[in-house]
Amino acid sequence: MLKKVLNFIAHYINERNIILGKSSVYISDSSIVEGSFIKGEVTIGQKCTLKRVHIDGKVSIGDFSFLSGPNIFIHSKIDQVKIGKFCSIARNVDIQSHNHDINKITTSSLMTNFFNGNEHNELVSMGDISIGNDVWIGAKCTILGGVTIGNGAVIGANTLVNKDVPAYSIVVGNPMRVVKKRFSDSQILELDALKWWDKPIDEIREIYEGFEKSR
Repeated sequence: MLKKVLNFIAHYINERNIILGKSSVYISDSSIVEGSFIKGEVTIGQKCTLKRVHIDGKVSIGDFSFLSGPNIFIHSKIDQVKIGKFCSIARNVDIQSHNHDINKITTSSLMTNFFNGNEHNELVSMGDISIGNDVWIGAKCTILGGVTIGNGAVIGANTLVNKDVPAYSIVVGNPMRVVKKRFSDSQILELDALKWWDKPIDEIREIYEGFEKSR
């Protein structure tokens, strides 16, 4: 059963030091969320762990994902950020799908901060961010709007992701480049077709052990 938290007028701090802003937030009963700020249209799946994460916007996080801060920022006030199942995200990661508008007289959020304007009028959409299943994002990475990260990808520490990442690729650097694939092309096709992340947990264990024995 999911906990549903609707229409918070004031911030609320519970015993785990979670701050929930004016929001529509769904957090699975089986997930652990500690020392985090969560605001917007947010869904957190089953058996996730979020520690010292700042979420603001339209964000969904799949089952069994682990986000270990501090300083993980996920901002998606216009578009959506979708994070798949069994993902691992390290500290100091910035995921943002919008940007300041450089065509206005100022890039400062002047109207929002001082004149009660609509924040969305001062932001520019960069597009949705889709992070697949079983993705590992290393420390100090930046993920920009409009990108898709394929299943099983690995994003090396300090990488700027400004374009799509193929499934099961390892990428590093700024600008980002693919350095290798985790598996052969035939294995990647098999894994994508298998979709093990959607299986029951007992079956996932059998698949894991069988794959290790075959290597």
